[in-house]
Amino acid sequence: MVVHNDAEVSITYRVVGNTGFRVLSAGESAVLTGLPVPVNFFVERNDQGLTTTSVEASPTENNMIEVTVDEALYPDAEVRSILVNETG
Repeated sequence: MVVHNDAEVSITYRVVGNTGFRVLSAGESAVLTGLPVPVNFFVERNDQGLTTTSVEASPTENNMIEVTVDEALYPDAEVRSILVNETG
């Protein structure tokens, strides 16, 4: 799994039951390996702003999932937790 932080602030995320809380700076990415699927991915902005989270199969890596976190523009668009399976 690759986690991309497209937000303009740091985020804190975790893969529930598999990792502790981790911080990812704005514009950074992190690679997580050895995770069983499905997994529940949880994220929050460190400034308590709104987030949106999307997931998809990597277009360049076989058997890799990409999770992208960005800023949500309004409360109805907020997604802080997402279930990730083999196909995204």
